[in-house]
Amino acid sequence: MAYRTVLKTSEDFYEALRSSREIATILTERLRNATQTKAAVRPYSYPDVFYEQYLTMWPDTVKSLGISIGAIFLVTFLFLGLDFYSALIVAVTILMIIVDLMAMMYWWDISLNAISLVNLVVVSELGFVLVYSKNLTQFNFFRASASRSSFAPTWFAATPSAPPRRVSCAQRKVWRRWALR
Repeated sequence: MAYRTVLKTSEDFYEALRSSREIATILTERLRNATQTKAAVRPYSYPDVFYEQYLTMWPDTVKSLGISIGAIFLVTFLFLGLDFYSALIVAVTILMIIVDLMAMMYWWDISLNAISLVNLVVVSELGFVLVYSKNLTQFNFFRASASRSSFAPTWFAATPSAPPRRVSCAQRKVWRRWALR
């Protein structure tokens, strides 16, 4: 039987878990060589259940975000009329947003765990990022008219950020004057 030292930080816990698994692997090999059985040594500690996610966090993050960006590329490629460059622009834009979010997580000292990974995937794939990126790309690359005055009403009518219908005439004039600048 072995005992662990006092563990205080998350890094202490998952490094202790990693080293206990290495020790268990060595003991399992020695036991199997000595007794010629298929016995296995498995380490267990109550906190291991919670800190096991940290051992595979980075591979899980890369895989999840890679699948997410691949799905975004595929969806925008299909919805934008099989335009490869527009879909690539949207995918690269969302990748840059994810990198920025991860930089902010580092700056604010937010650790990468299962909850923050789910939030990154939701922001990248299901959030408003995809909708706005698709709309911006679609209206900037596929608009029929070249003048800004004919483009603005189409833009504000089709995007989700259009002013609500229950707005006074004065507020709509201000909104349209701002859009035609």
